[in-house]
Amino acid sequence: MLLLNFLRFISGYVGFTARGGFAERFLNLCRLNKIILWDLKNNGGVISACTDFSSYKKIRSVARKSGMTVRIKRKYGLPFFLENHKRRVSQKYGS
Repeated sequence: MLLLNFLRFISGYVGFTARGGFAERFLNLCRLNKIILWDLKNNGGVISACTDFSSYKKIRSVARKSGMTVRIKRKYGLPFFLENHKRRVSQKYGS
């Protein structure tokens, strides 16, 4: 479990919410397209879950087919951390 969390942190992942439309169809299409979801929660028709960033790009087409709207809640992992701090370092040192 610890190794899996470490690999997810290294590659980066996205927490998102999906609302409206047909939640069951959305989940079935995710499985059909081999999109792995974890930390899946359903709160009154609003689905919140996590997936890796490359799979998130596929989720947009799946959400369109099921009539759902997808929004990113938060980005996790090393690629996003480095992206945010690279800008700060370049501003500080003038590179």
